[in-house]
Amino acid sequence: MLNIIEGGAYSEASELIRSGIRKAVSEGKRTLLIVPEQQTVIAEKEMTALLPEDAPLLFEVTNFTRFANSVFRSLGGVDKEYCDSTKSALLMWRTLSELAPLLSLTDGKKEINYGMVKKALVTSGESDGLGVTPDELIAAKEKLGDRKRLKGKLDDLVAITTLYKRLLGEKYADVGEDVAAATGMLRENKDAISDTVFFIEGFTSFTEPQYRLVELLIAYADTTMLIDLPRSMKDSFEYSEEALTEKRLIASANKSGAEVKLTRLDGIKRGSE
Repeated sequence: MLNIIEGGAYSEASELIRSGIRKAVSEGKRTLLIVPEQQTVIAEKEMTALLPEDAPLLFEVTNFTRFANSVFRSLGGVDKEYCDSTKSALLMWRTLSELAPLLSLTDGKKEINYGMVKKALVTSGESDGLGVTPDELIAAKEKLGDRKRLKGKLDDLVAITTLYKRLLGEKYADVGEDVAAATGMLRENKDAISDTVFFIEGFTSFTEPQYRLVELLIAYADTTMLIDLPRSMKDSFEYSEEALTEKRLIASANKSGAEVKLTRLDGIKRGSE
């Protein structure tokens, strides 16, 4: 089931999410609140103040990385260390150094600077977020005709992504791949989530691996999502990303046969008149 609550963050819509969490916990249901990683600690503190002392027996604030790890612990999976920003930069520096003679990015130069590393990390991250594979990039390149400069950039991206992922995978876990792996495990073990109530808050959109996980939750579990889409601003450009997210999730729910409920609120801030 997909229950979408439209409204501004920290508004009547947020109150409705928290009311739903309290109700699920009071009914003895296993309940998870999924938020962005940077909001996890704040959400934990807020929910601790709102719920009874024994709520942790049933309720948990989580994020996509933590949730994937929980799936691995319960269903099995590889336990690896995650790569922080410093280690990611060092791995990308090594990647560019090895590929330097072949890349248009480096123009054949062996000296790699921080700007190149940062640019490659951002581009690789965006590619991961969109779920674009090297094979898809190669296929796209074949359709470019004589656009040599763009073809060169795609060649760079394929080479960089392939080697960087290989070096990363030798020692570190990849968040996007972990979410995808967890989704695959849950697809084969649907009972692991069928008795859980999910609440999702704080996202304007998702990466492709995250979308696939959310779509699986919608198909097999009771899932409520707050979309920061105030009724008075629904058609404005500023909220176009949120509107597209809502449209995709509803389409996914319809495709899977899941029930869809839509609640529209006015976005009045909590405590406002």
